[in-house]
Amino acid sequence: MRKAMHSKYLTKMEHTVGGGEGVEGTYGTISPGGMDKIFQTLKRCGLLHNDTVFCDVGCGLMRPALQLVAFHKIRKAWGFDFEKIKVNKAISYVQNVATYLRDKGGGEASANNTASCRAEGM
Repeated sequence: MRKAMHSKYLTKMEHTVGGGEGVEGTYGTISPGGMDKIFQTLKRCGLLHNDTVFCDVGCGLMRPALQLVAFHKIRKAWGFDFEKIKVNKAISYVQNVATYLRDKGGGEASANNTASCRAEGM
């Protein structure tokens, strides 16, 4: 499966958990295409590889972390957020995406790697 197909599904899954918004602070996001440009640049510079561990503080739904483990095959991604609502949404989102990738075969994406994504509260 192509990344574009997965991206459409990931967006649909965001809506099933109520989006990335919570009740505190400000909220912002970057498109999957924008994130991919950043990740490709990091790869070219030798800063993103199979042994990479990614940490996202203020992770929201863990979009960048999921994209990294599913499409770029990094070792592990951790997400931390101060808001419990966002952490609970992220946990559901990661589980839903892992199920989708496992059921659809995933192509270049890995359902097994999404198990390496973990959201926790601070």
